[in-house]
Amino acid sequence: MVAAGEAMYKVRDIRFLTMRELLRGDVVLEAKASCAIVIVLGGRIAIKANSQSWTIGLADCVRIHDDCPVELALDSGLGEVMALSYECFLLQADGTPAPQLQERARDGHPQPTDFFSLEGNWQAACREMAMKWERNTIQDRLLCDAMLIQLLCASIGKSMYSDPVVCESGVASAAAYMEQHFDEDISNDRLAKRCGLSTAHFREAFKSRYGCTAMDYLSSLRMGYASGLINQTEAKLNEISVQVGIQDEFYFSRKFKKAFGISPSEYRTRHRRRVASCTFSGTGQLLALQVIPHAAPLHGDWTEYYARQYGHMINVHLKSEEHLELNDEELERLAATEPELILASDLYAEGERSKLNRISDVLYLPSSAHWSEQLQLLADRLELGSEAERWIRLYNNRVYAVRTELARYTSSRTIMSVGISGRQLYIYGEKRMGALLHHELELSPACEIPAKSNYEKITKEGLEKIDPDILLLVIWKDPISAHTWKQLSQSRLWKELKAVRTNQVHHLPVDPWLEYSAYAHARALGIIQNRLSANHPWINYG
Repeated sequence: MVAAGEAMYKVRDIRFLTMRELLRGDVVLEAKASCAIVIVLGGRIAIKANSQSWTIGLADCVRIHDDCPVELALDSGLGEVMALSYECFLLQADGTPAPQLQERARDGHPQPTDFFSLEGNWQAACREMAMKWERNTIQDRLLCDAMLIQLLCASIGKSMYSDPVVCESGVASAAAYMEQHFDEDISNDRLAKRCGLSTAHFREAFKSRYGCTAMDYLSSLRMGYASGLINQTEAKLNEISVQVGIQDEFYFSRKFKKAFGISPSEYRTRHRRRVASCTFSGTGQLLALQVIPHAAPLHGDWTEYYARQYGHMINVHLKSEEHLELNDEELERLAATEPELILASDLYAEGERSKLNRISDVLYLPSSAHWSEQLQLLADRLELGSEAERWIRLYNNRVYAVRTELARYTSSRTIMSVGISGRQLYIYGEKRMGALLHHELELSPACEIPAKSNYEKITKEGLEKIDPDILLLVIWKDPISAHTWKQLSQSRLWKELKAVRTNQVHHLPVDPWLEYSAYAHARALGIIQNRLSANHPWINYG
């Protein structure tokens, strides 16, 4: 029972816009209520309203007042938008809505902010809401009102700043400033002043945009540049410390060890070792031992994380390992580095092996062995056995903690991992996701997991037959894969899957599932924990 003076919310219209509609040009949404929320479900969307314009991306939302029309246009990517118009009523003592409803409802009642980002996977719930609205039954319209309230509750406290334009450009300029001036004395107050924001708003905005505090971002910039100086120059540590804006050498050493797990002097010793990796997995094994490869394959899509985090520290960038072969140019570049050891896969053909063997000693990691066995084999060769033992011990402790945490959310529910590559759907096998999900984390598989292969094809009908409770989805970044996903997501078969209806579809990045290494498994564990332990705000109304 709603009492007098309390607010009630009523959906007036829901419009679902696909990329085809957005590609036709600017879409104008006429005002059908005093408030509207625009939710981006795919791509980046340019929005104009109230004489303002901005661009927002996936899971970003804009709340617009004052009955104004909204113009939408596709900026980039596979655009998808849900626009929701609604009214807010304040009830009077006799149970009738008060006049000047929206203005009175704002005063003294918790209201969602003008610009916010949603956490978790909201796409399926938004599509479900649009479907209910289209069915136009009394029950479905009531359920839409209930889901609107959940959306508004989720938005409270999510604001980056009241003006998204100021916020977005402000934190971006702060990040750019730090990248150019990290050797200076920088504080949150100084950055906030440059952006024209209060310090509190700046801290919140920066963390929302970059996933870390501004000071952590500054520290990572300083340590990254310092690692390059340590690796590539003979400069003393006190000189390097000053060059990155830290006057106290001992404080610098503590920060460096916190970032890399080893002291600056030990880092210099290790990174003077010329170890080359010919595979993604070899790179992951070396990183687990705190060794940066002198040469390694880097690819914008397949090793995006490694390229972003370590690209500036890897001196020679080799091509990808897609065909497990190195051309003459690659071999010459590899030989020029004079590596003391080369890491390669035992899947290389004999001809490729003979070429590598002529350059240096080669350690062929056994592809059939568990990643921990491969790690120990490499560690023994590099005389870093204690480092391997430390990594495995910490990993096992973390697995136990994550398994205990996830048990509260996934008990008695089946889970399945599916990839979309090109026009084909795949189930991930033991060495890609199966071992982590079902052996280490003890999650219940929805079907038999391929034991002898990394992937196994599956049809849409096969997916429908299995119908898992939780679905982990990896979509490759090429246009064909994106088109396959779009067709699948719009099909009735997909919309009727249990995981879709209950908002339990979790999108995962393409990497680290492309490799089998200690470092990739640790990253994968963190990603799974982040996706499955999140408290999603949607309640399944059936």
